[in-house]
Amino acid sequence: MNKLPASSATPSQLFRHLRCWGALGLLALFATPLGAQTAPASANSTTPNSTGTDDVHWWNPANVETPPWFGLEYEHEFSASLKNGATGSMDSNTFQIAHEKGFDLNNDNHLTMAMAYTFINYNFSGVGTAPFGNVQKLGVNGHYTYDYNPDVQLFVDLSAQLAAATAGSFSNGGQISATVGPVWWAAPDLTIAVGPMFYTRMEDSDTWIPYVDVKWTPGDNWLINAYAGNSNGVKVSYDVFGNHATVVECSLDYNSHWFRAQNTPAGASAAVDETDTTLKLAVRQALSESVFVRGYIAGIFGSEYQFHVNGNSANSFDVGTTFGLGLGAGMSF
Repeated sequence: MNKLPASSATPSQLFRHLRCWGALGLLALFATPLGAQTAPASANSTTPNSTGTDDVHWWNPANVETPPWFGLEYEHEFSASLKNGATGSMDSNTFQIAHEKGFDLNNDNHLTMAMAYTFINYNFSGVGTAPFGNVQKLGVNGHYTYDYNPDVQLFVDLSAQLAAATAGSFSNGGQISATVGPVWWAAPDLTIAVGPMFYTRMEDSDTWIPYVDVKWTPGDNWLINAYAGNSNGVKVSYDVFGNHATVVECSLDYNSHWFRAQNTPAGASAAVDETDTTLKLAVRQALSESVFVRGYIAGIFGSEYQFHVNGNSANSFDVGTTFGLGLGAGMSF
């Protein structure tokens, strides 16, 4: 494994600390219980797929409105060879615990809050020194909508996440995204949400990117969802019996996840941008009105781990094509 290059650059740390404390502040804010009465979400409420919580909406592939819920998920990603900068192989185990709750603040104002904790156990084989250790992530997302008129909603979406590997600084692994825009009912079965998204990145320039979320229900049992933002992809969901009991989903996503890594030998702080393309086939099955399970198989292609130091790209390595198996269970209440 190649070592990260040393760097003598010492740019101002002010914004990095502000970003960290901003992420911590949002985490604390969203974790605070709200004094609102819990009620079913608005029938017009739309929940984004692009959040800072590692797709915390995994439990609900059809994006139907449901009561508050709590879920657990496990995924094993099978061993694949390292290449283009490293030798050996890698496999991983991912554990996630997530919670989501909706609030009707009044007839026109709605709020959905989601939280997720993720632990990723990376196992390297045939590598002299592992490039990073296990990764922990803690993310929250708040999605507010205002019913402007029967055909238009206005939304504000805020996400915050702390993510770091073993030997990395968890408190220095903060990221924030903020999006605002309209949701337009172009037809009874078609909604389009658009807006600018401000997105911070560790050891890379913060950026504005377009956020788009399009949902189309071409039939009573079908949902097609295309989205761009923190995550980019498309999902096709089929409600087998038309009662949300059995839902089959096929999705194709381009993913980018950042986490704080260990420092370089020179003491410079490093971060890793993990990117891949994932093709997933999932089935969600309700066991009762309040209990559900979900299983999936995934193909993972084009995985790359790119190190960044002081705003500059350092070394990187690729991971060969592999596949993963996942199983989740949850309860709504």
